Amino acid sequence: MTPLGWLMLGPTAHAAPQTATLCARYAVAYRDADPAVGDDFVTDNQPRAARGALIVVRDTVTHEATMTYLAEDGATPGCATLPLDDAATYSVVLKSTASVSGNLVRIEGVDGLLYGVVLDSALVPTGGTVSYVTPVRPHWNVAAVWGWALWKNPAGLVGEVLTGVVNAAPSGYIGGGAAYLSQADGRVHYNDDLNEWPTDDKYIIAHELGHLIAFAKTNGAGWVKSYDADPEGCFTNPDRDHEANSKEHQSAAITEGIAHYYAAIAFNDRGDADCWFRYYKTIDYNYDPADGIDFEDSYLAGWQAQPNPSVSCQDHWEDTLHTACWARGVAQSLTPTARGRGIEWDWLQFFWDLDQAGFDPAEVFQVFADANPHDWAAEWDEGAATCADLPARRLFDAVPLVLSPTWSVLATQNGTLPGCVP
Repeated sequence: MTPLGWLMLGPTAHAAPQTATLCARYAVAYRDADPAVGDDFVTDNQPRAARGALIVVRDTVTHEATMTYLAEDGATPGCATLPLDDAATYSVVLKSTASVSGNLVRIEGVDGLLYGVVLDSALVPTGGTVSYVTPVRPHWNVAAVWGWALWKNPAGLVGEVLTGVVNAAPSGYIGGGAAYLSQADGRVHYNDDLNEWPTDDKYIIAHELGHLIAFAKTNGAGWVKSYDADPEGCFTNPDRDHEANSKEHQSAAITEGIAHYYAAIAFNDRGDADCWFRYYKTIDYNYDPADGIDFEDSYLAGWQAQPNPSVSCQDHWEDTLHTACWARGVAQSLTPTARGRGIEWDWLQFFWDLDQAGFDPAEVFQVFADANPHDWAAEWDEGAATCADLPARRLFDAVPLVLSPTWSVLATQNGTLPGCVP
């Protein structure tokens, strides 16, 4: 998408323009920006182009202002060329809003206002390019990931206003978890006062954006997300209501899986068969709630790229995770309390497989939306008499007929239609 152009506010511009190219980059600090993770993009903490971001250039004397969205792509992302007065002095402010892939992004504080940073208070244009870098702040960490991910994979969204709320003040905790999508206000909230610092993790940031995209694709209808994670064989940390391998109702597991998928494609090259995901919670399939001992299981031996706890989203773990979590069709059909349950990693692997089978991200999210996950009951798996009664089967039915054989193979392989293989 091309920038929206520059807009003059106030009186007519000065008569002696000087062309100036201004570029802005976000200084970032992510714990998981590390080549050892195994993914392909944002593997270091070098400043990131402020794709599509809004800058305000104001004459410090006349207060005339020029506002422009920086380029989101092309040879110079994060840059814009403006006609300025070579006899004037300007301030340059970067705002935490951007136009990316036809969508408007807003990163706000808890007061609903945009963040801003003064990049320059005394710019005298002399031609050429002037480059700026923001300070490291939680909101710029979020803005960098959102701009990158939406530019790379908008997943079919256009014309949406996507809002994230970043709170770094201990006194401003608004509840709901360290990072979450509020279906009440349709915004993602990142709370940096819970000792988890979600804005330091690029995968958490992108995961929550994936939830917001899924929410937009279902027209904000929302969905039931009753995890009801069962500690028998699967559940890990009792302080959390779910983790990647907790045994959950499918209505919850699929919504987490689609968000994991979006984070995966944000930082992995879809042209490569391999896919690595830096997970941000523990993975332990034999936590014993009776004695309170949490066996870390080395994040499941063989399931990580040392030294970081990175997991593969293209491999399938029939003898470890799936077996332990009853996420296979046979086990589900023989275990009434587990019938229809699934785990988030099954869905992550399923959506990645679907992607690699020829679906682009827009099609993957559209299939998710067409399956009406917002209409799934929380406990649909108990009492479902036949395959046709299972909402997960509706997901299969939403796939175009020509692709149904591919879906069937992948569903069987990933256990995403537990107990009911079409």
